[in-house]
Amino acid sequence: MTAAITDYEHMCAVLELPDESIKFLMKAVRKLSHFAATEPDELKKELSKLKMHSGDTNEVLIFQAWYLEWLSDPTKQAFQDDFKEDVWTDFIVQNQKKAKSIASAFTVTPVTTVPAVTVTTGKSVSSTLASSVGSFKWDTKSVPLLPKSKSIQDAYNDWEDSFLVQMTLANVSSVLDDSYLPPTFSASPDEVALNERMQNIVKASIMTATTGTLAAPFLDHKQDGRTMFLRLRSTYKSKDSQQKSAELANKALGLLVFSKTTKLTAEGFSSLFMKHVQQMQDNGSPLPAVLLKSTFLSKVQHPAYSTYKAIETTNNETFEVSLFRFHAWAQDLRVANGGTDPGNDANVKNVNNANQKDGDKKKAWNK
Repeated sequence: MTAAITDYEHMCAVLELPDESIKFLMKAVRKLSHFAATEPDELKKELSKLKMHSGDTNEVLIFQAWYLEWLSDPTKQAFQDDFKEDVWTDFIVQNQKKAKSIASAFTVTPVTTVPAVTVTTGKSVSSTLASSVGSFKWDTKSVPLLPKSKSIQDAYNDWEDSFLVQMTLANVSSVLDDSYLPPTFSASPDEVALNERMQNIVKASIMTATTGTLAAPFLDHKQDGRTMFLRLRSTYKSKDSQQKSAELANKALGLLVFSKTTKLTAEGFSSLFMKHVQQMQDNGSPLPAVLLKSTFLSKVQHPAYSTYKAIETTNNETFEVSLFRFHAWAQDLRVANGGTDPGNDANVKNVNNANQKDGDKKKAWNK
């Protein structure tokens, strides 16, 4: 089996594509390099001819956008090291406008006559669910589930992030936006039908996610999907929950260091640092901007970066500039090591060789 196929299988696993969709996809894209060799519009045309579920099709198109960005990243590592579940989720969340734009190419044309519901699921669908939703086809196997055995409030924030990713891939997340306005009495039949379809997908997904949990009794199945979602959010995304998330992010940031025993690459370390900082900000406990640089430098404890740290500690550059230089320093070390990242003790010999050039780097940086 070739390396390209191995990476291909890794992509399918991260995207959680079902076997049926993979079989269809293989007809249009047999290896990852196809994503780079094919223009996005052309790939859309190829995928539109397949019988894949629209959500899977959207996800493949969004993956192409990530893959093209990754190929142009000079700091990229091996594909399977860089393309992880959390990376994929973050990419979709941070690029929701792009995801919606891509998904819009496969929007189902609304109809005025609503036929019977079709729900594909990995579990049995209750008669209540089947009778209360309208016209759509949606695979609920991809919907993240709320916990049955632990506090929903503790798990809610992560669940909502994952849920919104799936709703974006289904091309229905616009009904969950704060700015969303439902169709008025003057709306066209097409607009009304499209809104109903989107609301029903959200509703079916929420009912799947909450089945058997303590949240289920609080939901009114006569309400639309948006109303049910907002009820969940108001009940479980409390200030206490946000505060706890901020505390966890603060604790994770406190434990994070980059040293000789760190298994992370330099880029992986800085990404985690920024992720924790963003989580603290999102949950109302931001790290003061004036402390970003000093906090980051305090965590850089690898001896190969001692000169870098000394320079950045004494200059007046911004955090953004210091972060850029951190990545540049890592690249220089990698070149000196013959392409190996000096992230742990296994590379001590190469790190020492690289450190012999610290003086030259310091002269160049101080020009």
